[in-house]
Amino acid sequence: MTNPGTTLAAPLLLVILLQHHLLSVRGFCRPTQSSHKPLQSHALALSATDTDADVYGPLSSTFNDLSNYMGGSGRAAVIWDCFRAGVDPNLCYRNEDGIDSSDKVIIESWLAATSTEIDANSIHQHRIDDFLGKRKEQVLGASALARLQEMMKERRFSACADDNVTESIYTIENSIASISQVKVSADGTTKLLIRMASGHEVESVIIPWVEKGFSTVCVSSQVGCAQACRFCQTGTMGKLGDLSAEEILVQIFYANKVCRIVGSPALPPCDNVVLMGMGEPADNPVAGNKP
Repeated sequence: MTNPGTTLAAPLLLVILLQHHLLSVRGFCRPTQSSHKPLQSHALALSATDTDADVYGPLSSTFNDLSNYMGGSGRAAVIWDCFRAGVDPNLCYRNEDGIDSSDKVIIESWLAATSTEIDANSIHQHRIDDFLGKRKEQVLGASALARLQEMMKERRFSACADDNVTESIYTIENSIASISQVKVSADGTTKLLIRMASGHEVESVIIPWVEKGFSTVCVSSQVGCAQACRFCQTGTMGKLGDLSAEEILVQIFYANKVCRIVGSPALPPCDNVVLMGMGEPADNPVAGNKP
């Protein structure tokens, strides 16, 4: 008879390795030497298909690839700092406040559900002073922003096969994903409904641990799920598709945004990620396990 511990150990280990690789290889860690193949094109498109899985978007590119494309590690570091804080560099370095439509949704949802006070007028200054640190005086010039726009446009096209963006620039919201809905519980647990550029929607959840000073973000790895577990509502949907690495990481981007806007102690910074949202991560190893 099979040992139950042995049966559970293999898939659990795979999930742990998938989580570790996703965070360590993508743009949410310190730079490492990359084994990523040189790109045929500087358009860092992303697709979860086998043929395109080795090409990434701005959120999922390695630091070395982003540095090479942007023309310097300093520019790449500034972009990474923005992403870690849930700030869109396409907006941050183009207008005075750098605030997108999701900021307002986050603030209104939190004010309606809790007694937390949020000073909307201080969001921009707080962001610049805190998340950029020693690089807060460094800016992205016209050339760097143009390169970033090319990357965002290609990401938009790879997600939905069109470039019919009505806004004047390509952003995280109109090229990768946007927040459709925010629900906040009395204890601060925050559920995000995130709409991908492809039109699919997935859920992410931020769970604060105020006593420990950090939050955990639970992200989805698929749209729907083929496992059909009886206790899980997602299983009734069936599997509609795999999320790409970019679409998984954008959930962390928005979780970081919510935590930055709300702030501690109500919602401490995200310091832990679990792939326990919609989907079975072991059924989608391409997005989380490609160097």
